[in-house]
Amino acid sequence: MSVACLLIALLGFARSFFLRPLFDAGPDMPLEYVHGAVMTAWLVIFFVQAFLVTTHRTAIHRRIGIVGAVVGVAVLGVGTLLTVEIPGWVANQGLDFSVEENLQRWSRVVWGDFGNMVAFGAFFGFAILLRHRVEMHKRLMLLASISILGPALARMYGLLGIDAISGRMFSWIGLLMLIFALVVYDLNRDKKVHIVTLIGGPLFLIDRYVFPFIFGASEFGRSVVLGLSASG
Repeated sequence: MSVACLLIALLGFARSFFLRPLFDAGPDMPLEYVHGAVMTAWLVIFFVQAFLVTTHRTAIHRRIGIVGAVVGVAVLGVGTLLTVEIPGWVANQGLDFSVEENLQRWSRVVWGDFGNMVAFGAFFGFAILLRHRVEMHKRLMLLASISILGPALARMYGLLGIDAISGRMFSWIGLLMLIFALVVYDLNRDKKVHIVTLIGGPLFLIDRYVFPFIFGASEFGRSVVLGLSASG
């Protein structure tokens, strides 16, 4: 699963980040580079940590865990800061937020990103608190990693040439498949769904609905995004 998460990020952000010099990706936002580096560092550490546990190198795993905790905090900080700055930056590029369609679209994007940070922060925080409860810890770390993959999945559909559905729908399907894979793992290993999967999976999916579709469509949510666009 750690390999899958890393591959999704690499494929999803190949054009806009990893292979950006090879493509005409449009104007860039400097903070995006920091954000991309921090997110990549998190997924690389997640892979390394999973590999170390699999190969029974738990002592090294615990030492690297300190670095992982620092990177996790950086993911929250940089991700939230980028989300706050995006509307102003987009407005400076010429997008008119007084146009209803533009405001509606970007309100969903911004609140969806806020939702990603809330989900990541919750799963990451509990994973640190429950780091001595191995079965809970590893599932919480996986859910934290899955929670930041929505934007990468949304971009992947364009690379795969899928025209029948939207990027948002492709992202939803991808996230559901990742959660479903965790459920299958639980059932195959323990013949029941682990409590973290049982609670965390649905809560994550609710988070993905509440923030972009309820907050993003609300008068409050739109006014927040409008205010952020004016601050740029």
